[in-house]
Amino acid sequence: MVLNALMTSDGASPPSFLHAGSPDRDRPERLSIGVLVDLIWGPWAGGHVKCWERLAAAAASMPRELDMTVHYLGEESRTIDFAENVRFQLHRPVVNTKWFGFTENRQNHTCLSPHHPGLARALSQHDIVHATGAFFSLAKTGLRHARRNSVPLVYSFHTDTVAYTRHYSREILQRWFGDGQILRFLVDTVHYDQRSGDRMQRVLDHYLTQCDWILASKPEDRQVAERIVPSERVSYLRRGIDRGVFAPQRRDRARLKASYGIPEDRFVIMFAGRIDDAKNIMTVVRATKRLIDGGTPVHLLVAGTGNRATDVRSILGENVTLCGQVEPDTLGWLYASGDVFAFPSEFEIMPNVVNEARACGLPALVSHTIGGTELFDAAGSDGIHLPGRDPAAWAEAIKSLMHDRNRWQGLVEAGLRRVTAMAPGWDDVLRQDLLPVWRRVIEERRTAGVRQDDPSPLPAPG
Repeated sequence: MVLNALMTSDGASPPSFLHAGSPDRDRPERLSIGVLVDLIWGPWAGGHVKCWERLAAAAASMPRELDMTVHYLGEESRTIDFAENVRFQLHRPVVNTKWFGFTENRQNHTCLSPHHPGLARALSQHDIVHATGAFFSLAKTGLRHARRNSVPLVYSFHTDTVAYTRHYSREILQRWFGDGQILRFLVDTVHYDQRSGDRMQRVLDHYLTQCDWILASKPEDRQVAERIVPSERVSYLRRGIDRGVFAPQRRDRARLKASYGIPEDRFVIMFAGRIDDAKNIMTVVRATKRLIDGGTPVHLLVAGTGNRATDVRSILGENVTLCGQVEPDTLGWLYASGDVFAFPSEFEIMPNVVNEARACGLPALVSHTIGGTELFDAAGSDGIHLPGRDPAAWAEAIKSLMHDRNRWQGLVEAGLRRVTAMAPGWDDVLRQDLLPVWRRVIEERRTAGVRQDDPSPLPAPG
Protein backbone atom coordinates (compact mmCIF):
# COMPACT_ATOMS: atom_id res chain seq x y z
CA MET A 1 0.00 0.00 0.00
CA VAL A 2 1.31 3.43 -0.88
CA LEU A 3 1.41 5.49 2.31
CA ASN A 4 2.72 8.80 1.03
CA ALA A 5 -0.86 9.99 0.58
CA LEU A 6 -1.57 9.68 4.30
CA MET A 7 -1.85 12.83 6.41
CA THR A 8 -0.80 12.65 10.04
CA SER A 9 -2.51 14.60 12.80
CA ASP A 10 -2.35 14.47 16.57
CA GLY A 11 -5.31 14.86 18.85
CA ALA A 12 -8.73 13.40 19.42
CA SER A 13 -10.27 10.65 17.37
CA PRO A 14 -12.80 11.62 14.71
CA PRO A 15 -16.44 11.45 15.86
CA SER A 16 -18.73 8.58 14.94
CA PHE A 17 -20.69 8.99 11.73
CA LEU A 18 -23.57 6.82 12.91
CA HIS A 19 -26.53 8.83 14.19
CA ALA A 20 -29.80 7.84 15.80
CA GLY A 21 -32.82 7.33 13.60
CA SER A 22 -33.60 5.43 10.44
CA PRO A 23 -31.21 5.57 7.48
CA ASP A 24 -32.35 6.84 4.12
CA ARG A 25 -34.36 4.26 2.23
CA ASP A 26 -32.05 4.33 -0.79
CA ARG A 27 -28.76 3.76 0.97
CA PRO A 28 -27.41 1.49 3.71
CA GLU A 29 -26.64 2.74 7.17
CA ARG A 30 -23.00 3.66 7.71
CA LEU A 31 -21.39 1.53 10.38
CA SER A 32 -18.48 2.62 12.55
CA ILE A 33 -16.03 -0.28 12.89
CA GLY A 34 -13.10 -0.37 15.31
CA VAL A 35 -10.49 -2.99 14.34
CA LEU A 36 -7.92 -3.95 17.00
CA VAL A 37 -4.43 -5.05 15.95
CA ASP A 38 -2.08 -5.63 18.91
CA LEU A 39 1.11 -4.95 16.93
CA ILE A 40 3.32 -1.94 16.24
CA TRP A 41 2.38 -0.26 12.97
CA GLY A 42 5.15 0.61 10.53
CA PRO A 43 6.41 0.00 6.99
CA TRP A 44 8.42 -2.99 8.23
CA ALA A 45 5.39 -4.71 9.79
CA GLY A 46 4.31 -8.22 8.83
CA GLY A 47 1.31 -9.76 7.10
CA HIS A 48 -1.16 -9.29 9.95
CA VAL A 49 -0.66 -5.52 9.91
CA LYS A 50 -0.57 -5.34 6.12
CA CYS A 51 -3.80 -7.31 5.79
CA TRP A 52 -5.69 -4.51 7.55
CA GLU A 53 -3.84 -1.82 5.64
CA ARG A 54 -5.21 -3.35 2.46
CA LEU A 55 -8.71 -3.80 3.86
CA ALA A 56 -8.59 -0.17 4.97
CA ALA A 57 -7.72 0.84 1.40
CA ALA A 58 -10.75 -1.14 0.22
CA ALA A 59 -12.95 0.55 2.83
CA ALA A 60 -11.92 3.97 1.50
CA SER A 61 -14.04 3.24 -1.59
CA MET A 62 -17.14 2.65 0.60
CA PRO A 63 -17.71 6.01 2.37
CA ARG A 64 -21.49 5.60 2.41
CA GLU A 65 -21.35 2.21 4.11
CA LEU A 66 -18.34 2.18 6.42
CA ASP A 67 -16.41 4.38 8.78
CA MET A 68 -13.35 2.33 9.76
CA THR A 69 -10.65 2.95 12.34
CA VAL A 70 -7.85 0.41 12.55
CA HIS A 71 -6.29 0.66 16.02
CA TYR A 72 -2.61 -0.30 16.05
CA LEU A 73 0.15 0.17 18.58
CA GLY A 74 2.73 2.85 17.80
CA GLU A 75 5.87 4.46 19.20
CA GLU A 76 3.74 7.56 19.78
CA SER A 77 -0.02 8.04 20.00
CA ARG A 78 -1.32 9.71 16.83
CA THR A 79 -3.94 9.46 14.11
CA ILE A 80 -3.13 8.81 10.45
CA ASP A 81 -5.95 9.82 8.13
CA PHE A 82 -6.20 7.51 5.14
CA ALA A 83 -9.48 8.78 3.73
CA GLU A 84 -12.53 10.71 4.90
CA ASN A 85 -13.98 7.50 6.31
CA VAL A 86 -10.80 5.52 7.14
CA ARG A 87 -7.95 6.14 9.56
CA PHE A 88 -5.22 4.38 11.53
CA GLN A 89 -5.14 5.29 15.22
CA LEU A 90 -1.85 4.47 16.92
CA HIS A 91 -1.70 3.89 20.68
CA ARG A 92 1.52 4.01 22.64
CA PRO A 93 2.02 0.77 24.64
CA VAL A 94 1.46 1.05 28.38
CA VAL A 95 3.74 -1.93 29.11
CA ASN A 96 5.91 -2.53 26.05
CA THR A 97 7.35 -6.01 25.50
CA LYS A 98 10.53 -4.46 24.08
CA TRP A 99 11.41 -3.34 27.61
CA PHE A 100 11.91 -6.97 28.64
CA GLY A 101 13.93 -8.28 25.70
CA PHE A 102 11.52 -11.12 24.91
CA THR A 103 12.24 -10.72 21.21
CA GLU A 104 14.62 -8.62 19.15
CA ASN A 105 12.16 -8.19 16.27
CA ARG A 106 10.10 -5.02 16.51
CA GLN A 107 7.45 -6.63 14.30
CA ASN A 108 6.55 -8.84 17.28
CA HIS A 109 6.39 -6.21 20.03
CA THR A 110 3.06 -5.60 21.74
CA CYS A 111 1.57 -4.22 24.95
CA LEU A 112 1.14 -6.41 28.02
CA SER A 113 -1.13 -4.10 30.02
CA PRO A 114 -4.55 -5.67 30.67
CA HIS A 115 -6.17 -2.28 29.98
CA HIS A 116 -5.33 0.55 27.59
CA PRO A 117 -6.97 3.82 28.70
CA GLY A 118 -6.40 5.59 25.38
CA LEU A 119 -8.08 2.84 23.41
CA ALA A 120 -10.92 2.60 25.92
CA ARG A 121 -11.77 6.25 25.30
CA ALA A 122 -11.57 5.83 21.52
CA LEU A 123 -13.84 2.78 21.40
CA SER A 124 -16.91 4.77 22.41
CA GLN A 125 -17.31 5.94 18.79
CA HIS A 126 -17.69 2.44 17.32
CA ASP A 127 -20.78 0.35 16.68
CA ILE A 128 -18.76 -2.88 16.39
CA VAL A 129 -15.42 -3.99 17.83
CA HIS A 130 -13.44 -6.35 15.60
CA ALA A 131 -10.57 -8.09 17.42
CA THR A 132 -7.73 -9.74 15.52
CA GLY A 133 -6.12 -11.32 18.56
CA ALA A 134 -7.12 -12.40 22.06
CA PHE A 135 -4.04 -12.09 24.22
CA PHE A 136 -2.78 -8.55 24.64
CA SER A 137 -3.80 -5.05 25.64
CA LEU A 138 -5.96 -3.87 22.77
CA ALA A 139 -7.88 -7.14 22.53
CA LYS A 140 -8.51 -7.25 26.29
CA THR A 141 -9.62 -3.62 26.35
CA GLY A 142 -11.93 -4.27 23.42
CA LEU A 143 -13.50 -7.25 25.15
CA ARG A 144 -14.14 -5.24 28.31
CA HIS A 145 -15.71 -2.42 26.30
CA ALA A 146 -17.94 -4.83 24.36
CA ARG A 147 -19.17 -6.49 27.56
CA ARG A 148 -19.90 -3.26 29.42
CA ASN A 149 -21.57 -1.47 26.54
CA SER A 150 -23.35 -4.35 24.81
CA VAL A 151 -21.37 -3.74 21.64
CA PRO A 152 -20.98 -6.66 19.18
CA LEU A 153 -17.57 -8.32 19.23
CA VAL A 154 -16.24 -10.04 16.10
CA TYR A 155 -12.99 -12.03 16.03
CA SER A 156 -10.77 -13.06 13.11
CA PHE A 157 -7.77 -15.42 13.09
CA HIS A 158 -4.52 -13.92 11.75
CA THR A 159 -1.55 -15.31 13.68
CA ASP A 160 -0.88 -18.71 15.22
CA THR A 161 -0.01 -17.13 18.57
CA VAL A 162 -0.15 -20.46 20.39
CA ALA A 163 2.56 -21.97 18.18
CA TYR A 164 4.62 -18.78 18.29
CA THR A 165 4.41 -18.81 22.10
CA ARG A 166 5.95 -22.27 22.20
CA HIS A 167 8.70 -21.20 19.81
CA TYR A 168 9.56 -17.94 21.56
CA SER A 169 9.34 -19.51 25.05
CA ARG A 170 12.12 -21.90 24.10
CA GLU A 171 14.09 -19.10 22.40
CA ILE A 172 13.88 -16.92 25.53
CA LEU A 173 14.92 -19.79 27.80
CA GLN A 174 17.87 -20.51 25.52
CA ARG A 175 18.91 -16.87 25.62
CA TRP A 176 18.74 -16.82 29.44
CA PHE A 177 20.24 -20.22 30.27
CA GLY A 178 22.18 -21.31 27.18
CA ASP A 179 22.01 -24.87 25.82
CA GLY A 180 22.93 -26.65 29.03
CA GLN A 181 21.18 -28.72 31.67
CA ILE A 182 18.82 -25.98 32.84
CA LEU A 183 17.39 -25.58 29.34
CA ARG A 184 17.01 -29.33 28.89
CA PHE A 185 15.29 -29.61 32.27
CA LEU A 186 12.85 -26.78 31.53
CA VAL A 187 12.04 -28.04 28.02
CA ASP A 188 12.38 -31.82 28.20
CA THR A 189 11.20 -32.40 31.78
CA VAL A 190 9.03 -29.43 32.77
CA HIS A 191 7.84 -28.84 29.17
CA TYR A 192 7.73 -25.10 29.87
CA ASP A 193 7.37 -24.17 26.20
CA GLN A 194 4.48 -26.60 25.68
CA ARG A 195 2.75 -25.47 28.87
CA SER A 196 3.07 -21.82 27.79
CA GLY A 197 1.36 -22.62 24.51
CA ASP A 198 -1.38 -24.53 26.32
CA ARG A 199 -2.05 -21.52 28.54
CA MET A 200 -2.39 -19.30 25.49
CA GLN A 201 -4.83 -21.79 23.96
CA ARG A 202 -7.02 -21.55 27.06
CA VAL A 203 -6.93 -17.74 26.86
CA LEU A 204 -7.98 -17.91 23.22
CA ASP A 205 -10.80 -20.36 23.92
CA HIS A 206 -12.17 -18.15 26.70
CA TYR A 207 -12.02 -15.06 24.49
CA LEU A 208 -13.88 -16.79 21.68
CA THR A 209 -16.77 -17.63 24.01
CA GLN A 210 -17.44 -13.89 24.32
CA CYS A 211 -17.64 -13.24 20.57
CA ASP A 212 -20.73 -12.69 18.46
CA TRP A 213 -19.01 -14.05 15.36
CA ILE A 214 -15.70 -15.73 14.49
CA LEU A 215 -13.94 -15.53 11.14
CA ALA A 216 -11.59 -18.41 10.36
CA SER A 217 -8.83 -18.42 7.76
CA LYS A 218 -8.43 -22.17 7.35
CA PRO A 219 -10.27 -25.38 8.32
CA GLU A 220 -8.18 -25.89 11.46
CA ASP A 221 -9.23 -22.46 12.76
CA ARG A 222 -12.84 -23.25 12.01
CA GLN A 223 -12.60 -26.48 14.00
CA VAL A 224 -11.25 -24.53 16.98
CA ALA A 225 -14.05 -22.00 16.71
CA GLU A 226 -16.81 -24.59 16.33
CA ARG A 227 -15.74 -26.28 19.57
CA ILE A 228 -16.70 -23.07 21.32
CA VAL A 229 -19.55 -21.39 19.42
CA PRO A 230 -22.32 -22.74 17.15
CA SER A 231 -21.17 -23.44 13.62
CA GLU A 232 -23.70 -20.85 12.38
CA ARG A 233 -21.52 -18.25 14.09
CA VAL A 234 -18.38 -19.09 12.10
CA SER A 235 -17.44 -18.14 8.54
CA TYR A 236 -14.27 -17.59 6.53
CA LEU A 237 -12.12 -14.50 6.05
CA ARG A 238 -10.06 -14.90 2.90
CA ARG A 239 -6.95 -12.96 1.92
CA GLY A 240 -6.95 -10.79 -1.16
CA ILE A 241 -4.54 -10.23 -4.04
CA ASP A 242 -3.92 -6.97 -5.89
CA ARG A 243 -3.58 -8.39 -9.39
CA GLY A 244 -2.24 -5.15 -10.78
CA VAL A 245 0.74 -5.40 -8.43
CA PHE A 246 1.27 -9.16 -8.37
CA ALA A 247 1.40 -10.48 -11.93
CA PRO A 248 3.90 -12.54 -13.99
CA GLN A 249 4.03 -9.81 -16.66
CA ARG A 250 6.11 -7.72 -14.27
CA ARG A 251 9.15 -9.98 -14.66
CA ASP A 252 12.24 -7.87 -15.40
CA ARG A 253 15.60 -9.58 -14.99
CA ALA A 254 17.44 -6.65 -16.55
CA ARG A 255 16.03 -4.41 -13.82
CA LEU A 256 16.98 -6.98 -11.19
CA LYS A 257 20.57 -6.88 -12.44
CA ALA A 258 20.63 -3.07 -12.66
CA SER A 259 19.08 -2.58 -9.19
CA TYR A 260 20.79 -5.34 -7.21
CA GLY A 261 23.62 -6.66 -9.36
CA ILE A 262 22.17 -10.17 -9.68
CA PRO A 263 23.56 -11.82 -12.83
CA GLU A 264 20.89 -12.81 -15.32
CA ASP A 265 22.23 -16.38 -15.56
CA ARG A 266 21.50 -17.12 -11.88
CA PHE A 267 18.53 -19.20 -10.75
CA VAL A 268 16.92 -16.83 -8.22
CA ILE A 269 15.42 -18.26 -5.02
CA MET A 270 12.96 -15.78 -3.49
CA PHE A 271 12.05 -15.44 0.18
CA ALA A 272 9.76 -12.78 1.70
CA GLY A 273 9.11 -12.33 5.41
CA ARG A 274 10.89 -11.76 8.70
CA ILE A 275 14.52 -12.84 8.65
CA ASP A 276 14.34 -14.83 11.87
CA ASP A 277 14.03 -18.34 13.24
CA ALA A 278 10.25 -18.12 13.58
CA LYS A 279 10.09 -17.94 9.78
CA ASN A 280 12.76 -20.66 9.55
CA ILE A 281 14.86 -18.55 7.17
CA MET A 282 18.04 -20.51 7.90
CA THR A 283 16.66 -23.63 6.22
CA VAL A 284 16.56 -21.74 2.92
CA VAL A 285 19.98 -20.20 3.58
CA ARG A 286 21.60 -23.59 4.27
CA ALA A 287 19.88 -25.14 1.25
CA THR A 288 21.24 -22.32 -0.91
CA LYS A 289 24.73 -22.83 0.53
CA ARG A 290 24.59 -26.54 -0.31
CA LEU A 291 23.68 -25.73 -3.90
CA ILE A 292 26.45 -23.15 -4.24
CA ASP A 293 29.03 -25.49 -2.73
CA GLY A 294 27.95 -28.10 -5.27
CA GLY A 295 28.53 -25.71 -8.16
CA THR A 296 24.86 -24.85 -8.83
CA PRO A 297 24.48 -21.18 -9.94
CA VAL A 298 21.79 -19.91 -7.56
CA HIS A 299 21.19 -16.61 -5.80
CA LEU A 300 18.99 -15.94 -2.77
CA LEU A 301 16.83 -12.80 -2.90
CA VAL A 302 15.31 -11.80 0.45
CA ALA A 303 12.65 -9.14 1.06
CA GLY A 304 12.29 -8.36 4.76
CA THR A 305 14.20 -7.52 7.91
CA GLY A 306 15.09 -9.41 11.06
CA ASN A 307 17.72 -10.43 13.57
CA ARG A 308 19.21 -13.17 11.38
CA ALA A 309 20.22 -10.83 8.53
CA THR A 310 23.87 -10.73 9.62
CA ASP A 311 24.02 -14.53 9.80
CA VAL A 312 22.47 -14.83 6.34
CA ARG A 313 25.04 -12.45 4.90
CA SER A 314 27.96 -14.18 6.60
CA ILE A 315 26.97 -17.60 5.23
CA LEU A 316 26.12 -16.60 1.64
CA GLY A 317 28.19 -13.48 1.04
CA GLU A 318 27.76 -12.17 -2.50
CA ASN A 319 25.26 -14.94 -3.27
CA VAL A 320 22.48 -13.26 -1.32
CA THR A 321 20.68 -9.94 -1.78
CA LEU A 322 18.97 -8.49 1.27
CA CYS A 323 16.49 -5.93 -0.03
CA GLY A 324 15.15 -4.90 3.36
CA GLN A 325 11.51 -3.94 3.69
CA VAL A 326 9.99 -3.01 0.34
CA GLU A 327 6.69 -1.52 -0.81
CA PRO A 328 4.15 -3.91 -2.41
CA ASP A 329 4.81 -2.47 -5.87
CA THR A 330 8.52 -3.30 -5.58
CA LEU A 331 7.77 -6.68 -4.06
CA GLY A 332 5.57 -7.53 -7.05
CA TRP A 333 8.31 -7.17 -9.65
CA LEU A 334 10.85 -8.84 -7.35
CA TYR A 335 8.61 -11.91 -7.10
CA ALA A 336 8.01 -11.93 -10.86
CA SER A 337 11.75 -11.65 -11.55
CA GLY A 338 12.63 -14.68 -9.42
CA ASP A 339 12.52 -18.38 -10.36
CA VAL A 340 11.17 -20.13 -7.27
CA PHE A 341 9.59 -19.05 -3.97
CA ALA A 342 10.90 -20.84 -0.87
CA PHE A 343 8.94 -20.38 2.36
CA PRO A 344 9.80 -22.89 5.12
CA SER A 345 7.90 -21.16 7.95
CA GLU A 346 6.00 -23.64 10.12
CA PHE A 347 3.76 -21.20 12.06
CA GLU A 348 1.26 -19.64 9.68
CA ILE A 349 -2.47 -18.96 9.62
CA MET A 350 -2.77 -17.91 5.98
CA PRO A 351 0.57 -16.72 4.51
CA ASN A 352 -0.43 -14.29 1.79
CA VAL A 353 3.16 -14.15 0.54
CA VAL A 354 2.62 -17.63 -0.93
CA ASN A 355 -0.35 -16.48 -3.00
CA GLU A 356 1.39 -13.25 -4.00
CA ALA A 357 4.41 -15.21 -5.24
CA ARG A 358 2.28 -17.68 -7.19
CA ALA A 359 0.28 -14.81 -8.68
CA CYS A 360 3.61 -13.55 -10.03
CA GLY A 361 4.37 -16.89 -11.69
CA LEU A 362 6.66 -18.51 -9.12
CA PRO A 363 6.47 -22.18 -8.11
CA ALA A 364 6.01 -22.34 -4.33
CA LEU A 365 8.03 -24.55 -2.00
CA VAL A 366 6.55 -24.56 1.50
CA SER A 367 6.81 -26.42 4.77
CA HIS A 368 4.44 -29.38 4.93
CA THR A 369 2.84 -27.84 8.03
CA ILE A 370 1.30 -25.00 6.00
CA GLY A 371 0.49 -26.97 2.87
CA GLY A 372 -3.21 -27.39 3.55
CA THR A 373 -6.09 -27.37 1.08
CA GLU A 374 -6.79 -23.71 1.85
CA LEU A 375 -3.62 -22.90 -0.13
CA PHE A 376 -3.03 -25.88 -2.43
CA ASP A 377 -5.18 -28.35 -4.31
CA ALA A 378 -5.64 -31.82 -2.90
CA ALA A 379 -3.43 -33.41 -5.57
CA GLY A 380 -0.48 -31.16 -4.74
CA SER A 381 -0.03 -30.19 -8.38
CA ASP A 382 0.36 -26.48 -7.61
CA GLY A 383 3.11 -26.54 -4.98
CA ILE A 384 5.82 -28.60 -3.31
CA HIS A 385 5.63 -29.49 0.39
CA LEU A 386 8.88 -30.23 2.23
CA PRO A 387 10.16 -31.00 5.74
CA GLY A 388 10.51 -27.56 7.27
CA ARG A 389 13.97 -28.06 8.76
CA ASP A 390 15.80 -30.27 6.25
CA PRO A 391 18.08 -28.10 4.06
CA ALA A 392 19.09 -31.12 1.98
CA ALA A 393 15.48 -31.75 0.95
CA TRP A 394 14.99 -28.10 0.02
CA ALA A 395 18.24 -28.03 -1.96
CA GLU A 396 17.27 -31.16 -3.86
CA ALA A 397 13.79 -29.83 -4.67
CA ILE A 398 15.20 -26.54 -5.97
CA LYS A 399 17.83 -28.30 -8.05
CA SER A 400 15.26 -30.64 -9.57
CA LEU A 401 13.15 -27.70 -10.72
CA MET A 402 16.18 -26.10 -12.32
CA HIS A 403 16.76 -29.20 -14.44
CA ASP A 404 13.12 -30.12 -15.12
CA ARG A 405 11.65 -27.11 -16.85
CA ASN A 406 8.47 -28.99 -17.75
CA ARG A 407 7.71 -29.57 -14.09
CA TRP A 408 8.68 -25.99 -13.28
CA GLN A 409 6.27 -24.72 -15.94
CA GLY A 410 3.53 -27.06 -14.74
CA LEU A 411 3.82 -25.71 -11.19
CA VAL A 412 3.77 -22.14 -12.48
CA GLU A 413 0.59 -22.71 -14.50
CA ALA A 414 -1.16 -24.70 -11.77
CA GLY A 415 -0.26 -22.08 -9.16
CA LEU A 416 -1.62 -19.28 -11.32
CA ARG A 417 -4.88 -21.19 -11.87
CA ARG A 418 -5.23 -21.89 -8.18
CA VAL A 419 -4.66 -18.28 -7.12
CA THR A 420 -7.01 -17.01 -9.81
CA ALA A 421 -9.72 -19.37 -8.57
CA MET A 422 -9.29 -18.92 -4.82
CA ALA A 423 -7.84 -15.46 -4.10
CA PRO A 424 -10.28 -12.55 -4.51
CA GLY A 425 -9.50 -8.86 -4.62
CA TRP A 426 -9.41 -6.99 -1.32
CA ASP A 427 -12.64 -5.17 -2.18
CA ASP A 428 -14.34 -8.56 -2.55
CA VAL A 429 -12.99 -9.72 0.82
CA LEU A 430 -14.41 -6.63 2.49
CA ARG A 431 -17.79 -6.74 0.77
CA GLN A 432 -18.35 -10.51 0.84
CA ASP A 433 -16.57 -11.77 3.97
CA LEU A 434 -16.68 -8.87 6.44
CA LEU A 435 -19.52 -6.47 5.72
CA PRO A 436 -22.32 -9.11 5.86
CA VAL A 437 -21.00 -10.27 9.26
CA TRP A 438 -20.81 -6.75 10.65
CA ARG A 439 -24.31 -5.94 9.46
CA ARG A 440 -25.71 -9.19 10.84
CA VAL A 441 -24.31 -8.82 14.35
CA ILE A 442 -25.33 -5.17 14.72
CA GLU A 443 -28.84 -5.90 13.46
CA GLU A 444 -29.22 -8.79 15.91
CA ARG A 445 -28.15 -6.64 18.83
CA ARG A 446 -30.55 -3.90 17.86
CA THR A 447 -33.61 -6.00 17.09
CA ALA A 448 -33.36 -8.86 19.56
CA GLY A 449 -30.86 -7.80 22.18
CA VAL A 450 -29.55 -11.36 22.27
CA ARG A 451 -28.10 -13.83 19.82
CA GLN A 452 -30.64 -15.52 17.59
CA ASP A 453 -30.58 -19.30 17.78
CA ASP A 454 -30.98 -19.96 14.06
CA PRO A 455 -29.74 -17.05 11.94
CA SER A 456 -30.13 -17.26 8.20
CA PRO A 457 -26.86 -18.08 6.48
CA LEU A 458 -24.54 -15.45 5.10
CA PRO A 459 -24.29 -15.23 1.33
CA ALA A 460 -21.56 -17.45 -0.07
CA PRO A 461 -18.38 -15.61 -1.09
CA GLY A 462 -18.27 -14.77 -4.78
